[in-house]
Amino acid sequence: MQTASIDHAGECRHLFVRSVPEPAPLDALLDGALEHPIASPGLADFIEGGRRVVVLVPDRTRYCMLDRTLRPVLDRIHDSGIPAHHVTIVIANGTHAPQSEEERRALLGGDICDAYTVVEHRAKVEEDCVHVGTTRYGTDVKLNRVAAEADRVVVVGTVVHHYFAGFGGGPKMFLPGVAAYSSALANHRRTLLPDGGFHPGCRDGAVEGNPVAEDILDAVRFFPPTFYIAVLFDEERRPFFAVSGDLVKAHRRAAEVVNSVWSVPVQQPADFVIASCGGHPRDINVIQAHKTLHHAHYALKPGGTMICLAACPEGLGNPELLRWFDYPTSEAMARAAVRDYTMNAHTAVAIRMKSESFNIILVSSLNQSAVRLMGMTPAATLQEAIDASGVRGARESRCYIIRNGSQLVPRLES
Repeated sequence: MQTASIDHAGECRHLFVRSVPEPAPLDALLDGALEHPIASPGLADFIEGGRRVVVLVPDRTRYCMLDRTLRPVLDRIHDSGIPAHHVTIVIANGTHAPQSEEERRALLGGDICDAYTVVEHRAKVEEDCVHVGTTRYGTDVKLNRVAAEADRVVVVGTVVHHYFAGFGGGPKMFLPGVAAYSSALANHRRTLLPDGGFHPGCRDGAVEGNPVAEDILDAVRFFPPTFYIAVLFDEERRPFFAVSGDLVKAHRRAAEVVNSVWSVPVQQPADFVIASCGGHPRDINVIQAHKTLHHAHYALKPGGTMICLAACPEGLGNPELLRWFDYPTSEAMARAAVRDYTMNAHTAVAIRMKSESFNIILVSSLNQSAVRLMGMTPAATLQEAIDASGVRGARESRCYIIRNGSQLVPRLES
């Protein structure tokens, strides 16, 4: 996080996560998790008999130390009698752009890239996907053929709050992780009500009553046999918890820990919030940085000022995002999104709703005209943003500082 002089005249405090278990060596956490799988046979028994094994991992937008986590998992798979040429690593890019060769080697480790077949999921290449079923909500589930036709899938990743799907990781590694673009589109458009409003059930930490999460959970019955492994990290990116076992039940256990650690009670909303995304890759683009805007707004009074630090070195994250801001209001934007939904239309609506309710100053490398079009005020540095915010002279006001806004979720207590 950039440093600057705030010299706030009112109350100013940092929002911190709740008590986090002490960090532990990654190998020890993985050993403990794999020795006590939840609602599943152990990895060795699960993998037995598999001839086409897929190891499914998140892309570079999700930090989970894959270059260190994958090797011990792969070693256990081989100890179970599965040779390397029977294992394919599939990167669950969702609708994101695939990694370059350099990025892939940094993500997985060069030795792993050299020793295994690595497949980048490309959602828009629908001929690479196979239809596996239709959810009771009407979503046609088409999955990457390599993953869908595997005898066994081992998912390795992490779990965080997700602003409209409840939680990341778990079943989301398949839908939208390795789903066709059309399947992801059908699932994500469930964020919007028929009148264009944002569905109240689509929020971080919520699964029941969440139409996006419920659609994903219903699709699980179409997934191949799966063993799930997730590692959680603290604010310093040190591992402190790991879980393994059934895709849904092990993920649910990790989600409980995420909720207990990263949900932070706030007694009163603030006049000012200064929030950093927490660094790369959490601020890689606007799509990812919006998660910080979303979390931070929970702690802010209507009409308050938010300063968000998000470098966004890769721009918007979706070149179609800006076209939605041609509509004059969030209501008009939402009505258009219902008529002609495209990926991340709901994110554009959510950004516009916040920029209409709050004064948002974005410290980023984005084109200033693009920031203004989204309804936010651009700033080159944190000091510039603070000078423009009025936070210094605001007596009888409250300011919160959040250094990892992509993960920390303020919960306003009534």
